Amino acid sequence: MTLHKYGAHFALALTALSCFSIVALADDSSFTINLQRGESGPQVQLLQIFLNTHGYMLAQTGPGSPGMETSYFGFELQSSLERFQKANGLPSTGYFGPLTRTLVNSMLRNGTSTTTTVTAGVAVSSDLTASSSAATSTTQNPDWLAFFNSHAPPPGWIPGFGGGGKPSSQPSQRDTTPPTVSIIAPAAGTTTLGIVTLTASASDNVGISNVQFLIDGVATGTPLTSAPYTYNWNSIYVADGSHTVSAAAEDAAGNVATSTGVVITIQNDGPVISNIRASGVTDSQATITWTTDQASDSRVYSGYTVGSYIWTQYDPALVTSHTIILTYYCEFQDSYPYIVVSTNALGVTSTSSVQTFNPDACFG
Repeated sequence: MTLHKYGAHFALALTALSCFSIVALADDSSFTINLQRGESGPQVQLLQIFLNTHGYMLAQTGPGSPGMETSYFGFELQSSLERFQKANGLPSTGYFGPLTRTLVNSMLRNGTSTTTTVTAGVAVSSDLTASSSAATSTTQNPDWLAFFNSHAPPPGWIPGFGGGGKPSSQPSQRDTTPPTVSIIAPAAGTTTLGIVTLTASASDNVGISNVQFLIDGVATGTPLTSAPYTYNWNSIYVADGSHTVSAAAEDAAGNVATSTGVVITIQNDGPVISNIRASGVTDSQATITWTTDQASDSRVYSGYTVGSYIWTQYDPALVTSHTIILTYYCEFQDSYPYIVVSTNALGVTSTSSVQTFNPDACFG
């Protein structure tokens, strides 16, 4: 059956209004955004139609097949897009980004568009020749694109046959799988100070959107949008003691997962020196003792005057109770100044105030 040529536009308009199945892709504005698996929208449906009509069919029957394109970006669309990208010399990623979008828009702009109309199982091409099987034709009328974009069905809608349509009976394919994320460094039980390098590992079945480090549950730094997920954290802004390092990873669908926390110890302050005492003073030796709140080494400096220390004794053992036997030379003066110094395992040093001992034996 052939319809009169003057009724062409009327017949096409009637078909579009009844089933949303006629689409013309004819100008550079057809695709304006990047698309990826898990997303929905009118441009996703346009992309399905483009691939179906250019030899990269999503499915033979059911949702995604010609005339039953949906607005959801699922596995079938990703697979079809990968085949299109490979055939056209593009990275076969299944991601509809700037490179692929530019190529598709160029094909639509420089060539003719493909229009497929399905009504009650009968395909009507733009030359208005009806047949019992699907037919395709070309048109240069960009008004149909504006019509489609302004009347696009909602997400999940499958174009109907013979008018109308129905919500998809297929279950939602939205990505609900959260990422996996873990702390690689620092290791649990680490004692550290100053700038601490935080490193996390994150993966997802679709893709990681960002990774955010947390200290005691509070975000630190800015979200990292690409690997390696590493951040140099300045620990001087927290109190010395135990702190928990974790990381939260978010995927492209908005699923979020938080890693198991790693407990570390921050020790920016040096040892606290206390209980300094000189005893057993002779005309050549003095026993100096003190305590620290951190395991650290032991050193004593002494001399005839403050700041001019000519005698020293050192013990590298890291302890909290310190004893140094200082050897000195008595010059019959009333007292001798000295200081004690302790450095912890992280290299942080503390120095006492000036102390004195009295060598009474020099006058005996």
